[in-house]
Amino acid sequence: MPSDDQREVTEYIIQALVEGRSRDEVARNVAQRYELNLRQAEGLVLRVETVYDRDITARRSPIYFGISLLTLLGGVALIVFPLLEILRPLWNSLAAGQTWQQASSTAREVLFANVPLLLLGLGLIIAGIRTLKHTTWRFHRK
Repeated sequence: MPSDDQREVTEYIIQALVEGRSRDEVARNVAQRYELNLRQAEGLVLRVETVYDRDITARRSPIYFGISLLTLLGGVALIVFPLLEILRPLWNSLAAGQTWQQASSTAREVLFANVPLLLLGLGLIIAGIRTLKHTTWRFHRK
């Protein structure tokens, strides 16, 4: 099995086990989906479950969900607050009667000072979304 297929099968098995499906059901789906016989699929599911047990347990956890959500919210904060810092001199300059070009040059200086924070915020948003996609804990779970 090529490594891309192997990665895809592994991720599918992990996600199915995290969602609470039985080993037999996952093995049947893997056998059907990836054209393996049932015995091979059962062995593969068992192997993946053994190797990735910690990852499967972590993805079911409300703490994993909480950390993912905090990462996402931290990224949003790192985008919103620098944007407010950029807009403040722009609005103050316009309110003082300066032209748009004078006001935008002031705001541009603040923008360049805040580019690292904006990029960090974007990275945290992407990381938060990616980890939230992998978690299955929801508020309705016991």
